[in-house]
Amino acid sequence: MIGALALFFLNVFGSAVGYHIPLNLFTVSISGLLGIPGVALLVVVDLLILP
Repeated sequence: MIGALALFFLNVFGSAVGYHIPLNLFTVSISGLLGIPGVALLVVVDLLILP
């Protein structure tokens, strides 16, 4: 639950600088299972692997 909330707030505050992570089954599952480290992992993967 905390990871999904962190993902939501990342998208809300990230929109101010033009950054977001799409909400889909994969990203919500990762953030839900791993929590805050899962959200950090999604950000790293998004920035480094999927430019």
